[in-house]
Amino acid sequence: MPDASYKPDYKGTAEILLSPRVHGLVDLAAIEAIPFAKAISPDAPPYGEGYIVSFHADTGHTANVTRRRGQRAVAYVYNDDDAAIIVEVGVPGHQEGHHVLARTIDHIERG
Repeated sequence: MPDASYKPDYKGTAEILLSPRVHGLVDLAAIEAIPFAKAISPDAPPYGEGYIVSFHADTGHTANVTRRRGQRAVAYVYNDDDAAIIVEVGVPGHQEGHHVLARTIDHIERG
């Protein structure tokens, strides 16, 4: 019996990663991550109500994720509240960060 072999189809894989279906899946993952981010967000003083309502998904993009591998479908989840940096990383020596966006990335990657 001959040995099995595999030859990667890099061009075909790149086409799949830029396909409308993959764009849709990536975009959907970003949109569906927002309720999770809101659920784990602090919404009490000193943050007020602005942080929890300031999550957004920016979808429909492509980007070079590595220099060698070319373009991929990407979407961004972000928070544009004025206190976002304080909520995320905290204030050294005074307040711990909540790392909401990092925890949301973990949630997305777990599926």
